[in-house]
Amino acid sequence: MKVLNTFFSFFRKNNRQIMYTIAVASFIGSLSVSEIYGWKPFFLSSLQRVFMYSLVPIIGYYMFSGKENLQKFTIPLTLSGCLVSLYHYLYFQFNTMVGCGFAFPCITKSKIWIFGYDLHPQYLPAAAFISFFIIFLLSLTLESEFHKNL
Repeated sequence: MKVLNTFFSFFRKNNRQIMYTIAVASFIGSLSVSEIYGWKPFFLSSLQRVFMYSLVPIIGYYMFSGKENLQKFTIPLTLSGCLVSLYHYLYFQFNTMVGCGFAFPCITKSKIWIFGYDLHPQYLPAAAFISFFIIFLLSLTLESEFHKNL
């Protein structure tokens, strides 16, 4: 039980830094997939980028300034990103006639090798969903006036 309390207290204490790290890693990952490896983003991928890319400066500003009420920005952005990512993932799992991008459709066997791991394009929306959802959960743990007014 003590280990679990230590685990949760770490996340409560460092939630802004963890949220920022996830947002920056997603930002760099999506840019590298499109710019370095040449995969053109599909419309829904571009929409997910709008939500994730906007989280980077917002979380960074609130992390370095120490201001409160970060949730009023992160919760709507992450929930919207989760919905788009989930729709994107389900859409391409059940609609095999449409591709993710101009160069590689989601259903192809094309992949990228990154650090010895193969990356299939159909898993990118699921990775975006997980990133958005983790940031959303961390947003709920922020201590501020927002929670006191609920």
